[in-house]
Order: sequence, then structure tokens, then C-alpha cells
Amino acid sequence: MRNREANESLPPTIVYPHDINRRIVAQKIAHQGSFVVSHHFELDNQKEVAATNHHWLCYLLRDCNLQQITRIGDREYTGETKRGDIWLKPNSHHGFWSSSDSDECLSLIFKIAPDFLRQIALENDFANADSVEILPVLNKHDSQLQNLAMLFQQEIAHTQSGNQMYIESLSNMLAVHLLRHYCTFPVKVAEYTGGLPPYKLKQVTDYINTYLADDISLGELASHVKLSQSHFSHLFRQSTGKSPYKFLIQQRIDRAQELLLKQDMAIADVASSVGFYDQSHLSRHMKKLLGVSPRQLRQQR
Repeated sequence: MRNREANESLPPTIVYPHDINRRIVAQKIAHQGSFVVSHHFELDNQKEVAATNHHWLCYLLRDCNLQQITRIGDREYTGETKRGDIWLKPNSHHGFWSSSDSDECLSLIFKIAPDFLRQIALENDFANADSVEILPVLNKHDSQLQNLAMLFQQEIAHTQSGNQMYIESLSNMLAVHLLRHYCTFPVKVAEYTGGLPPYKLKQVTDYINTYLADDISLGELASHVKLSQSHFSHLFRQSTGKSPYKFLIQQRIDRAQELLLKQDMAIADVASSVGFYDQSHLSRHMKKLLGVSPRQLRQQR
């Protein structure tokens, strides 16, 4: 109790939405700002987060062995925090954090618009989707969420533009996970069968191949065939055996392979012409799918 009393005697740092930008290392934005993930650091040993327009989900990226108080609404946790711990602050709740000493805290902060969660709930036929209510969570470990967080961390490390479809796909998966496990209503998961009609599948694949060099988003493809993103993703996977993102990467690698074997373009130019943001990006995916680097492939001519 002594640490708690000492900490609460100090004025906390009040964090409003515009203040968070000063603590962001890098971030990715999806769904027109309805979903934002940022690599975030915090040096203050005491802070308060006001009610916001977005739900806030925090995933800790490293251990913080100091005694810490976490309070969201009327719920409170006191103890050590470890890498992989999460807290979830619904948009209407206030949050308070206090530690026994100053220590740099590294985390991923997800800001998720309530309307985005409602839309995902509707698209996936969740019960009571019009009245989505997120539960507050304090210092919980969630292995599925951890896997998603690590994928986000890897992607956010790439500061170049690109991979919008991948970020959107990950954000949809995270939203579904929150709705299944951290919501007040029971879930009813939609089941999609049959795949896309052949003419719609052709529309999508033609669109991908036409705009292969662009940063194609999941929303673009779904709207092109007049489907919701979730519905489209499920049907596309049934038709092709791949997610839209994996199909896009495969098409880019196929086109790059053709150019490397038949053209004398520089490898960096090949990469940009098929939608990869640099040569290393192309090389990473080509080694994964073909087992060779672009330079090794070209030597096979």
C-alpha cells in the first residue's frame, strides 16, 4: 500500500488523444482511421487516460518488473506486469496507471473505433451486433492475441508504404477475436459456403493483375464485387485456397519471376513494378515462395 499512496500523491500525466502522438515511434492506419496500431513508448511513472472516441488495447512488448497499479473504470489490478500482458479500455472508460518508479514502457497501442467493431460484428452475423459492448480487461495474457500482436509488430517495423491489404486483414482478425472473447453478447459466427461465382472471381483477379503495382486494399477488392470485407475474404479463400493477401503476393512473385527471366530490368525496378516497396521486400517473399533470391533466379536464364 505504501507504493500506491506515494504514487497517487503525485499529479498523474493526463493523456488525451492528441497527446499520444508525442509518444509514437511508428504507426499503421487501416479502414480510413477506424483502426490505428502504433509502436508506443511511455516514460511517465503515472498517467491517466481520458475517455476517448476509440477503444484502446495495449499489448506490452517487454517486462516491467515494477509494482504497478492499473485501473480501468471501477476495476483495478496491483502487481507486476510482464511481456505479453494486455489491457483493454472501452472508449467510454477512464484509465489510470501508476508504477513504483520511472521505467520506459514499450507497447503496441491499438485504437479501434466502435463503429468499426459494429461493422465487423454485422458482417460476421454476431448476435446483437447493433449493441456491441466491449469489456474492460486488466493484465491478462492471451496467446491468440499475442500471435496477432507479433504479426502487427513485424509489419509496423516496415516504415515504407505498402501492404495495406495485410494490415486490413490483420485488423479484421483482431476485431473478430475481441468480439468473440471480450464482448458482453454471445457469439454466432457466420458460415459461408460455395466460394465466389466464377464471374466475380474473374473480376477480382483481373483487378489484382491490372493494379499489381499499387497498394491494393482489401476494401477495394470487396467493394469491386459489392461484398463486405469479411464475406469477401471467406468466399475468396474458398474459391482459391488462399487469403486475398497471400493470393496478391503470389501474383506479384509470378510477375516478378517472369520479368527477371525475360527482361533486363534492375531487380529494384522489378520489385517496384510489381508492388513490392524495395528489393529486400521482393527477395524475402521470393525466397519464401520459390526458395531462391531474385539474383539466383536471374542466373537460371
